[in-house]
Amino acid sequence: GAISYKRATMEKEPPAQATASSRTADDPPGAQEPGPSAPYARVGEDGVTYRGPTRPDTPAGPLRVVLFGPHAQQVAESDPMRQMLSSGVHNRTWELVPVASDQNWGAASTQLVHGLWDEHAIAIIAMDRNSAHLAEQLALKSFVPVVALSDDTALTSTNIAWIFRLPSATTPEAALRALEAAEARSGPNSERLRDVLASGDMLAGVAFRTNGDPRIH
Repeated sequence: GAISYKRATMEKEPPAQATASSRTADDPPGAQEPGPSAPYARVGEDGVTYRGPTRPDTPAGPLRVVLFGPHAQQVAESDPMRQMLSSGVHNRTWELVPVASDQNWGAASTQLVHGLWDEHAIAIIAMDRNSAHLAEQLALKSFVPVVALSDDTALTSTNIAWIFRLPSATTPEAALRALEAAEARSGPNSERLRDVLASGDMLAGVAFRTNGDPRIH
């Protein structure tokens, strides 16, 4: 008929090993202190992988990449980006689908959905932290890799297989070069493109860990 108390934790409790010395003055009579316990869960130690359905190849035509961030249209039309797109890297035609993040979020989301499902974009380049977080949510539904130009490690700490992060000082042109180098090995398939990005290999001067963080060489 008495009330008793015990600590409830998020850890797996081993058999109770209470001793008089392990109790504190604040513990009620009869309280037991658990001994060393194993972690409640393991996250990311074995790398981050995709184990979903096989993705189809992108339909024939130009390879499209969504460019998402502030002033996306101006960045897409800048001289460095135009020069790069006209250079015919890997003998493939690449097009950008610019979506400005500095507008109503509903409009931005609608344009992102259009670029991913109607334009069949093979990847997203997110140009800042806020853009990257929204792009990451859509990547989970569309199964396309996101290259985020952001220093926010929260993007890559949640075991999402489709997010890859580069330092915020990285230019969108450098991110596109890395995607082109990866596609030269993967072909026009977003799943295989993700696998190449996660391989750890150097791609046009950048490389990623399996969790999407940049690999420092």
